[in-house]
Amino acid sequence: MSLQKFDNQYALVTGASGGFGLALARELAPRVGRLRLIARDSSRLAAAADSLRELASGGCRIETRSADLGDAGIVRAEAAEIERDPPGILINNAAAGEMGPFGELDPDHAVRLVTLNALAPLLFARSSLPSMLAAGRGWILNVSSIITSLPSASVAVYASTKGFVDVLGQCLASEVLGSGVVVTTVRPGPMETGFSKAMLRGGGVSKAFGTGLLVVPVERVARIALSALASGRAEVVPGVWPWLASCVGASLPRSIRARVLLRMSRARGALPDAIRSR
Repeated sequence: MSLQKFDNQYALVTGASGGFGLALARELAPRVGRLRLIARDSSRLAAAADSLRELASGGCRIETRSADLGDAGIVRAEAAEIERDPPGILINNAAAGEMGPFGELDPDHAVRLVTLNALAPLLFARSSLPSMLAAGRGWILNVSSIITSLPSASVAVYASTKGFVDVLGQCLASEVLGSGVVVTTVRPGPMETGFSKAMLRGGGVSKAFGTGLLVVPVERVARIALSALASGRAEVVPGVWPWLASCVGASLPRSIRARVLLRMSRARGALPDAIRSR
């Protein structure tokens, strides 16, 4: 699907300093007229912007905003700014996760994860949607994960917040039918990105999941996601094997799925011996 309909639009991408967010921005930069990147790490954000300016060859205005979207006050301030200057394309990508037993997770850190992964997409979509509906045109891409079909014992907060993003996207997609606005939810499988390595404590994604079949190159995932958005699809799982894994996971009885995923968590060493021995 051509991305021609995105030509000269104003696009806003969160979590755009690297990984999947930067891959999405790379696909948009040659097309859109204005591209705003939001991320916490200012130095990485600046480097990302420089690379995008070279890619866009002066045809796109690249802007950056360093903001900690794990802080609820900052999220509200950014949402207010978005309402004042709404994008035509919103990419809700910024997220973080942590692997380990839920009972050992620092409560303050859990709140930050929920703020970043769930509150920010909620408020940013709320701030963007009215202007899109008034214009009869607009695109929102919510980045969820196939983990919503495969909720693991060791990633409770990440999986539950991605579930929130998933359902939010489905509800909004239904709500805007016929309005000219598109809301697409993308559920990527494992990708070799800095985010995944940090979540897996420095380990490779293929090694962690015991197979490379589920791993789709991040650039390909970005192209598939934006193509789905441009074609008006409500949801997409990029890659044949991630799609199959998502379908199988969603169809399994919860009791069986829980046992399978617990074994996977133990195999990855994501749970301490005290829990792994049960």
